[in-house]
Amino acid sequence: MAGASSSGWLVVAASVLLFLAAAKSHGRQVRLERELAGYPTVTFGGVNPPFVESLWRRDRVRFWSIVLSGAVLAIAAAFAARRSGWAVPPFRNVASSIAVIVLLWLPVVAFATLGALSAARLAAATPPPALAPDWLGRALWGSAGWWGLVLALAGAVALLALRTFRA
Repeated sequence: MAGASSSGWLVVAASVLLFLAAAKSHGRQVRLERELAGYPTVTFGGVNPPFVESLWRRDRVRFWSIVLSGAVLAIAAAFAARRSGWAVPPFRNVASSIAVIVLLWLPVVAFATLGALSAARLAAATPPPALAPDWLGRALWGSAGWWGLVLALAGAVALLALRTFRA
């Protein structure tokens, strides 16, 4: 982003924070699903039960499907906009906009989509007796807090991006 304004860098910094919050929130949802299924611990980079490996594999496939299909659409839209002489938000520079959209915003969309699906499965589940009786309620309230943070950051990024684009 050569020559980016200070508000442009603020959009990027806020987008990075949004990305990190969405990744954390999604990871939390996957952990809760795993714990609900009776797998309280895992070994990252090691051998795990088939349920855990399947859960992670399914999420990876869905994540990359969302990101890559979104990237194709975003790049095609950017080329069409450029041919028409339009700018592509959040910046007037098409390459900078596409970089932020593809590298930060599309992963956030994927994390949020997968997190929402996981949260819905969690809300509909019946915890096994091995878990504390208040486990599900605490899990859902904790998730609500993390996803609330993601929504607040998304709103802030949207406002910053709009302000930057209009400047």
